[in-house]
Amino acid sequence: MAGFGCPPRDKQTVLHKLGIPTKIEDDPIQSQVNVGEPVTWPAESRYYWKRQNYTIQVDFLRQAQLIDSNKNIVAPKDSVTAVLLYK
Repeated sequence: MAGFGCPPRDKQTVLHKLGIPTKIEDDPIQSQVNVGEPVTWPAESRYYWKRQNYTIQVDFLRQAQLIDSNKNIVAPKDSVTAVLLYK
């Protein structure tokens, strides 16, 4: 994304650069789920920023994602999973 200087990888960096989002959508997390425990299919949040001629959507993990259990590879909560631009 232009203006970042490097690819954004975490929620705080994106919020700092883009400001307050226009809209936020959260996938539900079931009450019995331990959000600190990495899962294969984590809940996500979608943040939107409306600009004059386009909209930016950034998706974040709401809980840690287990990528490879054999190698113990985990994407931490609040990691960026997608960046989309809509015209």
